[in-house]
Order: sequence, then structure tokens, then C-alpha cells
Amino acid sequence: MRNIFFEYNMRGNKKIEQILSNGLIILDTNALLNLYRYNEENKNKFFEILSKVSERIYLTNHSVKEFYKNRSEILYNKAHFKEGMKKTVCEDIKKLRNTIENVNFKGKFKDSCCLLKYESDLKSQMLKDIDCFISSIENTIDSYNQSNLITDLGETDPILDKILDLFDGKVNQKFSENELVEIYKEGQKRYKSKTPPGYKDEDDKGEPGCYGDLVIWKEMINISKEKGTDILFVSDDRKEDWCDNFKGKNVGTRKDLIREFFCETGKLFYSFTVAGFIKEISEICDVTDINELEKESKLFESILYETVKETHSSLRRIGVPMTTQSSLKDMQIGGVVKQLKDIQTKLPESAIKQIKDAQIGTPINAMRQNKKLEKTMRLLSNGHK
Repeated sequence: MRNIFFEYNMRGNKKIEQILSNGLIILDTNALLNLYRYNEENKNKFFEILSKVSERIYLTNHSVKEFYKNRSEILYNKAHFKEGMKKTVCEDIKKLRNTIENVNFKGKFKDSCCLLKYESDLKSQMLKDIDCFISSIENTIDSYNQSNLITDLGETDPILDKILDLFDGKVNQKFSENELVEIYKEGQKRYKSKTPPGYKDEDDKGEPGCYGDLVIWKEMINISKEKGTDILFVSDDRKEDWCDNFKGKNVGTRKDLIREFFCETGKLFYSFTVAGFIKEISEICDVTDINELEKESKLFESILYETVKETHSSLRRIGVPMTTQSSLKDMQIGGVVKQLKDIQTKLPESAIKQIKDAQIGTPINAMRQNKKLEKTMRLLSNGHK
């Protein structure tokens, strides 16, 4: 029973340890992009870990394409992060200021608030306080020290240089157009029967973009066959078409994927989140002081999952076309929400959503909630420099 149903006993049979110790480690796009989101210390620590297993790391061709595409978004949004934050946040506060200055209130207490026109001293003091608040916010944003900031896409990128050195000669060959057409045809059949991986992307991406995960899967199978090795896949994509879930909790790689991989290659397959990989591989490679890196990786994983989940759900409800949804997802991956990683402290969901909506410009603009603005910026300024 232990051997026949090995996919259910990967830890007990020490199969996971076998893959971690000897298998080829393939990083997904999001794992590579983390290097642009980590603070300086954690970025260097992750590079240290990758260097320890440099002989066993590898990339799929599709993931590299996605990396270059989303890298540009990240660099662009990081370069415009402070400017965008100041303009967006201060613009809304200035609207509140105009309301007070012109005594143009609305809502349930409109008539009561309009009595402010008779209270000139109070009105004057409120306007001064708001002006000071705007100045304080601008100073807080200006003084915040962004890590890994590259203001020009054409300038030297030390992070990319290190990635290129680490993965020199370690990228899989791309599929031919005919091979891709066949994968897409197979994907149509697999997705109808909810056969993993990738079918969860069908609702959010048009064709052929929805088959990206399947292309990666096929690449990993080919890599395993060619090199005769087990595969460890490092990815923060924990949707149900990659992982088993029990009562909302991720319980590891899908058993049917492990079984399919073995039937196709005769080799083992398993997947870890970036944080999980850091924890497991550091023990094997004797890498110390990983707590902060692991913490930041978990934070990013959580924010990424919740942001994509909530945004796609909202887009489907309001009937946004799939092509537009795909574009918004790309912006999210490289957007302002990801800059919260540099802050290292998890902000409340409401604060994250306010900043996210300001960046991607969705119709649901939470930045209009003026009462929450002061709380948001106070959180940004208290100990996150």
C-alpha cells in the first residue's frame, strides 16, 4: 500500500527528501520576480540559497518569457511608486479640503455640517490641519527608502545580471509552434474535465494565455525525461489546479499530478511555495538566518493570492472581458501592492486594497474613502522606513 499509493505518502516514504536532495529545482516566474520585491537583506539571502544549489536550478522557457514581461511592469511601477502615491492620496485629501473650504457637504449630516460657514475659526484651523497633513504625507513618502529601485529600464540591473549568471545555460528549449498548437488542443480537453494543471486560468485569461501552466507542465515532463531526474517546482501559485486543498487549507501538491508525472517520466514530482522551499532547502544546505526571508516570502504569497482572487472575482461580477482581466493581472503582479513587500509589515486588508485600487485604476476606487486615508498613511509612516 505504501508503494502502490506513493503519491499519498511522499513525506513518509522520504520521497520529498529525495527530491530536495537530488532533484532538479525549477523556479516559476513568481519565484524569480520575488528578487525584485525583497528588501536588500532578504534579496541577498535568497541569492545565497540559489547559489548553494546552483548546479540543480533550472527554468522553463515559458516562465522566462513571463519573467521578462512582468519584470518591466515591476520596474516601471517601482519607479513611479512615490509619484503615484503622492498624487493619488493627496488628490483625495485635497478634495476633502475643498469640501470644507467651500462648505459643500453631502449626506445625512449635510445641513448640520453646513453650519461650518458660521464657524470661521474652526474652518480655518481645519484647513491648516489638512495642509499640515498633506505636507506630512508627502514627506513620509519622499523619505521612504525603496529597495531595488531602477528608474530606467535601459540602465544596468544588478539583480538581472545575477539571475543571468545563475541560470546561464539552464533554460529549457521552447516548444515549436506546431507543438504548442497540440498542447492547446489537449488543454481544451483537459480543462473540460478539470484535469490539472491550468484549468483555473480558463476564467481569467483568453486563449492561448490560459494554457500557460499546461505549457510549463509539459516542459517539466520533457526536462525530466531528457535529464532523467526528479523535479521540484517552486511556485506561489497554490490554486486548486496545482495543489490539494482540504477545508480551505493547502495540503500539498495534487496527487493526480504526482501520479501523471511518474507515469510519463518514471520520476518524482513535488511543488513547494517559495517560503516552503526556503525552509526545506536551507536545512539541507546549512543556510542560517532565514527567518526574515521566510516571513517576507509568506507575506508576499498571501498578498498575491488574496489580491488576484479578489480582483478576478470583482471583474467577473461586473463582466470585464477576459483580455482586460489578463492585463489587470499583469499590472497587479508588478504593481504598487507588491511594493508593500519592502515595508515588511502586513498592512490591513483595507489599506492594501486602497493602494491597489489607486494603482490599477479599477472602477471600485477605495481611495475615495477619505476617513481611511489618515489611518493608511499613518501605518505607512510608523516604523516602515
